[in-house]
Amino acid sequence: MFPVFSLVSLLPEGGKVFVAGLHPEMLRAWLDTLANAPIEDVAEALQGQLKRTNAATNVRIRLKMLDIMAEDTARIAGTLEADLNQSHHPLSRDLQRKVVAGNELLKLHAKCYRGVVDKLSGRWLGRGSSRQLEHALHQAMDMERRRLLLAFRAYTPGSRSAWRNLHKLY
Repeated sequence: MFPVFSLVSLLPEGGKVFVAGLHPEMLRAWLDTLANAPIEDVAEALQGQLKRTNAATNVRIRLKMLDIMAEDTARIAGTLEADLNQSHHPLSRDLQRKVVAGNELLKLHAKCYRGVVDKLSGRWLGRGSSRQLEHALHQAMDMERRRLLLAFRAYTPGSRSAWRNLHKLY
């Protein structure tokens, strides 16, 4: 019989990924449970999960989980853009809260992708790493672009940090 600590060391990332609930299949199952929840709740839950993705030290796993969550982030941003297209100004308080929640989600998601970019750009690029770096760069820039579009559709000034991050990534 193996001791428990030996079994944990056999798991990917030494078990940290599973303890934090960050296995890609577990993440997909968790996201499926949020399908019918209100946008603000989904955005808040995704923000919490994005903060936990930093527990994954393996860049490939972190990038895969970010990509899985990017689908829901894009869905939320698309829903908010559709709501803004059909709304009249001044915006209702409920829609303003949704826009703020969507902006915060996009901001955090872009920050996580920038973290992957920083980690990959600080080391020697091997085979496949350049594609990962390019993908993370594109995704980070897309999240910042969506932040600016959401702000402009809500007739608010675009975030200075979003512009700064776009220029830095470029």
